[in-house]
Amino acid sequence: MAVATRGWVLPFQLAVQELASHKMRSAISSFAVFLGVAAYLVMTSFSAGMQEQNTKTFLKMGGAQVLTIETMQARNPGEQVLFAKSPGLHLADFTALRQRVPEVEQVLPQISSNLQFRIGGRRLRGMVLAQAWDNFAEYNYSFDSTGEVNRANWDRGAAIALVGSRVADDLRKATGKVIGQEMSLQNGGRVKVAGVIQTDSKFDRRSSEIDVTIPWILRELGTDNPVIPSSALKIRDLDSVPSSVVALKAELLSLHRGVPDADVTTNDDAMQDSKQAIFVMALVTGIISAIALVSGGVGILNILFASLASRIRDLGIHKAMGATPRTLFRQVFMEAFLVSGLGGLMGCITGILPSLIAKNALPFQPVLGVFDLLCGLALALGIGVGAGILPALKASKLDPVEAMRA
Repeated sequence: MAVATRGWVLPFQLAVQELASHKMRSAISSFAVFLGVAAYLVMTSFSAGMQEQNTKTFLKMGGAQVLTIETMQARNPGEQVLFAKSPGLHLADFTALRQRVPEVEQVLPQISSNLQFRIGGRRLRGMVLAQAWDNFAEYNYSFDSTGEVNRANWDRGAAIALVGSRVADDLRKATGKVIGQEMSLQNGGRVKVAGVIQTDSKFDRRSSEIDVTIPWILRELGTDNPVIPSSALKIRDLDSVPSSVVALKAELLSLHRGVPDADVTTNDDAMQDSKQAIFVMALVTGIISAIALVSGGVGILNILFASLASRIRDLGIHKAMGATPRTLFRQVFMEAFLVSGLGGLMGCITGILPSLIAKNALPFQPVLGVFDLLCGLALALGIGVGAGILPALKASKLDPVEAMRA
C-alpha cells in the first residue's frame, strides 16, 4: 500500500470515486469553467472568421488603391442649407476628377437605381446596379455567362444583365430558366439575362445584384449625367493615395461651389473601422469569458473547502491507516484538476460547433485551430490547478487525531 500511495494512481482513483458519488456538485463546479472556455473558443472562431471575411471583402472592394467618393448627409439645419447650394455628386464629376488629378488612373463608376424588374407580371427582388466593364476585374467579379458578355457589348450599352445567385434562384422558380430569360421594367424597358454572378455565400451582397450596362440605364433614366450617391476611383500607385485624397477633396470643393458635401474615403478606412468593431466585440467577450473562468475557479475552491469540512473524519481515518500527506494532497488536487478538465473538455466540444456550421448559415465561416483548442483546455486546467492547491494543502496537513474527533 505504501508503494501505491507514492504514485498518482490511487489518488486519481479516489478522486474519481469522490466526484462520481457527488455528481450534481461536480457538474455545478464544472459549469462555470465550461461556460468560460466555450465563450472564449466561440468568440475566437467568430473573430478569426470575421477577419478572414474582411480580407476577402477588402479584395472585392478593389484593394488599397481604390478610393470611394460619396455624398455626405447633412447633420443639422445649417448643413442642409449649405449643401443645397451644391449641384450634388454627378456622374460627370468623376470624369472631371480624372482630368484634374493626374494620380487618378481609372474611373470605376457605379450607378445604383430604384428601378425594379418584373418577370411574368411579378416584381423581381434584386438591386439594380449599372457598372462599367472595368469594375468586374477591379472588384474581383466572376460569373458564368454567354458569349454576349464582353467588353464591346457592355461598353456600347447592350440590353443584357448579370444576376446574382439569389436573383437567379427566383428566376428559376418563376420560369424554369435563367440564362436567356428576359426581364422587363414597368415602363417597358427589357434586358436579357446573359450571366450569373458567382458568390461564396447567400449573405454576399452580389447575390442580390442585377448588373446592367451604364449606357442602357442612362437611356432608361432619360439623362446622361445622373446624380449618384457614391462611386470610386483607382489611384495609379499606393504611395500616391494620401496626396490623392487631399487633391480630390480640393477639386470636389471647386466642382461643388465650395460646399463640402462629398467625402473621400479609402478602403483602408473601412477595414480599420471593421477591425476595431471586431476587436471591441472580442474584448467584451474576453472579459465575460475571464469572469466566467475566475468564477469557476472560485466555485471549485469553495466547493472543495466545503467538501473537506464534510468528510474530514474520513480523511483522518485514511491518514491514520497510512495515507501520507502527499497522497491526500494529490487526491484533493486531482479532484479540482478533473472537475476543471471536464468543464474545459465540454467547453472545447461546444467551441468547435460553430466552425462545423454549414458554410452559408452565417455571413462568415467561423475558424478554429488546434492551437485555440489547446489554449482553451490549458485555461481550464490552469483554473483547476490554481483552485486545487489551497484545499489540497489543507488536506495534507490534517491531524488524524483531531480529524477523527470532528
